[in-house]
Amino acid sequence: TVTFAGRLAPEKELGQIRDAAQALPQLQFHIAGEGPLRAEVEGWARALPNLTYDGWMVRTGVLDLLDDTDLLVLPSRFETFGTVAFEAMIRGRLALVSAHCGIIRWPELTSGLFVMEEGEPLHRALERILAMEEGELEETALRGMEASRAMSRRTIDDWVTLLQRAVAEKRFA
Repeated sequence: TVTFAGRLAPEKELGQIRDAAQALPQLQFHIAGEGPLRAEVEGWARALPNLTYDGWMVRTGVLDLLDDTDLLVLPSRFETFGTVAFEAMIRGRLALVSAHCGIIRWPELTSGLFVMEEGEPLHRALERILAMEEGELEETALRGMEASRAMSRRTIDDWVTLLQRAVAEKRFA
């Protein structure tokens, strides 16, 4: 199961998901979200038996969708960070992102991600991942989970420290 969750907009390169669903009929694809390309995505879902449009979801629905997926994809032309990929990693899921996704700029996270090569179509990147050994996929998911959870813990610790300082400064001001 391959999933995209996010805004249905041109910069997300959703046509690559449609093309991958056509090229890899043995895989099940899900697209969840809302945006200007909704009608097109709904049409693709009607035309392709292995592509489901899940619509807009509340946060708990997205988490359930991530838990039911094997691989989250973000083939975006531009993605500031890719929070949904980070969330997939925290949940122990594999994530495949484009070379234009900001999350790849965080070295501690890259060993737990798959990155599309510049100009590589999504279906080719998926074929590359499908050719990998199960153990290698599990190791990548585990590295991603550990790295993303460690980053989350550090971020929470940093915020707690910042808030403690602000309270202490206010108390003694």
